[in-house]
Amino acid sequence: MSGAPRDGVPETFAEPVVPDDVEHLQSSVNYLAMWAASGRLRRDLMAAADFPLADDVPAFLVINRLLYIGAARPTALAEALQTGRSNVSKIVRRLEDARLVARVPDPDDERAVLVAMTADGRAAAERIAAAGREMAMAEVGDLTADEVETLRVLLAKVARGLSRRYPLDRV
Repeated sequence: MSGAPRDGVPETFAEPVVPDDVEHLQSSVNYLAMWAASGRLRRDLMAAADFPLADDVPAFLVINRLLYIGAARPTALAEALQTGRSNVSKIVRRLEDARLVARVPDPDDERAVLVAMTADGRAAAERIAAAGREMAMAEVGDLTADEVETLRVLLAKVARGLSRRYPLDRV
C-alpha cells in the first residue's frame, strides 16, 4: 500500500522491502536475528531461567553478554547494549546488589576494571544457556536428527565467518 504525496505529506509504504517469505535466505536469516533479539524471547528466557531480576531486561542483557564473552570492560558492555557508560554503571550496580556480578581489576591494564560474574551470576547464566538450548531444540523438533546436525554444521560455519569479521568485544 503506497500513496502519492498529498498536502505536503510524504509518500509512505506499508510493505516490507524484504518479503516476509522464509524461503528467501535473507528473510530467513533476518527472521532468526530479529527473533533472537526480540523482547518476547528475552522475557521468555528470563522466566524459563528464573532470572533473579525478573523485570530487568538490561541486567539480563549484561548477564547474557557475559555468558558468551566472560568478564568485560564496562565500555564493551555499553557498546554491546548500545547505551552509555553511565547507564551500564547503573545496570552493573543493580547486578552487584543482586550478587550476580562484581567489578574486578583488569589483569591487562591496572587502571581498568572488568565486570565479571560471581558464582550466583554464573549459575544464572548457566540457567539462561540451558533454557536457550531447550527453546532452540523445541523449534527444531520437526526436523530429523540428520537435518538438525546439518543445520548445526551450516550455522556453525556461518557463525565462524561472522565471528572473524565481527568478534565479540571484551575490552
